Amino acid sequence: MYTSNYSFPVCSSSSSQRPSVPVKYDFISFIGTSLPFPSKPLPRKLEKILTGVHETIKKNTVELIDAFVDLAFDFVDQPLLPSQANFAPVEELEGAIHVADIEGIIPDDFPDGVYIRNGPNPLFGGYKSAISMFGKSSHTWIEGEGMLHALYFSKLSSGTRTISYKNRYVQSDTFKYETARRKPAFLPAIEGDSPAVFSALMLNLLRFGTVDKFLSNTNVFEHSGRFYAIAENHAPQEIDIKTLETIGKWDLHGAWDGPFTSHPKKVLLTGELVVFGVSAQRPYMKLGVLSADGRKMKHQVDLELKRCTLCHDIGVTESYNVIMDFPLTIDINRLMTGGSLIRYETEGYARIGVMPRYGDAKSIRWFEVEPCAALHMINCFEDGDEIVVMACRARGSIIPGPEFGSNKFEWFSRGFKHIRSVDASQKDLQDGAFFSRVYEWRLNIESGEVKGRYLTGTEFSMEFPVINEKFTGVKNKYGYTQVVDSAASSNSGMAKYGGLAKLYFEEKAFDLSLFMKVERHKFQENTFCSGATFVPNSVGVEEDDGWIIAFVHNERTNISQVYVIDAKKFASEPIAKIMLPSRVPYGFHGAFLALCSQGEEPYKHLQEFDVVCNSIKPPRITEEQIKMRAFPFFLKDSAKDWMYYLPLGSITTWDQLKKKFLDKYFPASRAASLRKEICGIKQHSGELLYDYWERFKKLCIKCSKHQISEQLLIQYFYEGLLFSDRSIIDVASGEILVNKTPREAWELIEGMAENSQQFGTREDVLTRKVNEVETSSTQQ
Repeated sequence: MYTSNYSFPVCSSSSSQRPSVPVKYDFISFIGTSLPFPSKPLPRKLEKILTGVHETIKKNTVELIDAFVDLAFDFVDQPLLPSQANFAPVEELEGAIHVADIEGIIPDDFPDGVYIRNGPNPLFGGYKSAISMFGKSSHTWIEGEGMLHALYFSKLSSGTRTISYKNRYVQSDTFKYETARRKPAFLPAIEGDSPAVFSALMLNLLRFGTVDKFLSNTNVFEHSGRFYAIAENHAPQEIDIKTLETIGKWDLHGAWDGPFTSHPKKVLLTGELVVFGVSAQRPYMKLGVLSADGRKMKHQVDLELKRCTLCHDIGVTESYNVIMDFPLTIDINRLMTGGSLIRYETEGYARIGVMPRYGDAKSIRWFEVEPCAALHMINCFEDGDEIVVMACRARGSIIPGPEFGSNKFEWFSRGFKHIRSVDASQKDLQDGAFFSRVYEWRLNIESGEVKGRYLTGTEFSMEFPVINEKFTGVKNKYGYTQVVDSAASSNSGMAKYGGLAKLYFEEKAFDLSLFMKVERHKFQENTFCSGATFVPNSVGVEEDDGWIIAFVHNERTNISQVYVIDAKKFASEPIAKIMLPSRVPYGFHGAFLALCSQGEEPYKHLQEFDVVCNSIKPPRITEEQIKMRAFPFFLKDSAKDWMYYLPLGSITTWDQLKKKFLDKYFPASRAASLRKEICGIKQHSGELLYDYWERFKKLCIKCSKHQISEQLLIQYFYEGLLFSDRSIIDVASGEILVNKTPREAWELIEGMAENSQQFGTREDVLTRKVNEVETSSTQQ
């Protein structure tokens, strides 16, 4: 979730395998301006010599520092307790795995898309500590390289639903460097003895140009049809959502330099994205407003904070940005005087800022509030003269941990304890410090008055809130959270979420109650979740028409599943439990992302649009005019937003519009990924020949510019067949399929696929279909 955030100038390494870092120091210019005679352009030969000297010095210096680190520092494993087993990393799987083991039914109106969750998956077996002459520094539980876990939902043209799972590391520059080395390179730089942390910061900076790794392990978000993985300490990494391949760093076309929040917020009316970043050096926090099409930073401003507050979330209303300046801080001066780099200052101040969308530091209206820890906002909205801010609030911060040298397990264990009441006498106690309740601030922008109250009691602790995102920034009736299992969390010293909660903001728990109604969905014993999110029903009319979906792990059986829960029947059993082929460690935030207007492909969309336009022949109107005027009405969701926010007058012809559309929704990276998928296609165990053939044809249509010959297409399809279906095709073709023309082979496979749909295959009796309810062994 959080990592150290700094920006120091430094010379970059010349190694091509190191993370790319901008050079801040120009050796040649320095020589040219320091000579004791009038400045003249350097002779080309001398300039070449000096450049070589510069590069040699850099290379040798970095190699010398590397050798020192290898000699002076020992990396040791941080052991996990048995109760922490599902925080251990897992291996990457090779490709997508077909999922057929499902208990219950996936509703017909459940949308196509990908449910994806981000979380830490540390390299080299787990978290490390580095021991040296400077002392000891250690990774914290919020570190670890980001790994994406994705579950794909799609329907074939036959109506059959397919589900597949894949996982993959977010491959940032620092990830690539460490995996190439095959051993840890970056020194832990958040927790530890002050000299050890400071030396880690400096040595990382000198060797790599950055004080810490680019983790990208906290969240996944979409903007303007593109998808990104993110953690606070670096820019987002763009992800090919179909393959989970990392496309590269997104620096907003050079307009944003520095850290980027894990929780950017989209403004409903405009489609703009409000972002911010924090840094240990001034400016401590800056805020930006990104255009709806993702191409322009429309507004960027230094908020002129007096300290580096480690803010994790931001709020938006229809007209304002909402900023939390709370007492979780990063302070390098504190570190250099023997204190912690990151610390929750129990005696520090707290305030909430309300800023007009395009305001500056002077336009922010600050409201002093009681100090507390509030990592995640639920929602913000305008109510008359009041700005309403709802968040999960605790007395103390779980980040970063205790003072170094303290008993870490005991500190976390006490913090997770369940409290039955909260009063002033407990303010300075560690017991129950992390107990989080839903809280509401009402900030009056006319009078300056602040009203604050808890909306929930002490029955259970809640975190990781989500809402129906169609209500971001406006008044909402419902919210959803993960429910902390206080006993399990206290026993393991790590947060575990043993259920889910539905919040009814407009209903009381009972008559005369001070608190709102909360409905709970409790998991069975020793079962915990992460990454819960709300999936709206596209045909629903009410705010809670949809489903809650979450990754769930049973620690007794060591089995991971995805639960799908009807949001309107929240306390009932999940309507579907999807068995996963691999253990999924506990992680952070999840999201459900529709894929190209719920599965529609850009080329297919254009083909269908052409058919419709060609059937319309009004007099005295050209085909070009019809297409230019009609195309916006054939788009929906984010694609319609993209079209709507194109700069006025920037598109004048249909060819321009079509190119813009394909550049946006079918970039070259996606074409390359689909080509790779076509070449490596495999029939799933239990998959009918018909379904495999339909999936293959659909893949070819998705990438009509694959530039693969028909003969090779048939070969790739044939090589991916299961042995039994390949044998049947061999017999039907006289074992000479490769000698047939592509058209003949295509027609033969088409006919056999149709027959397999009608009569089925021997796999039918071996594998349950997607929507079949699991039965007990005695019933079977």
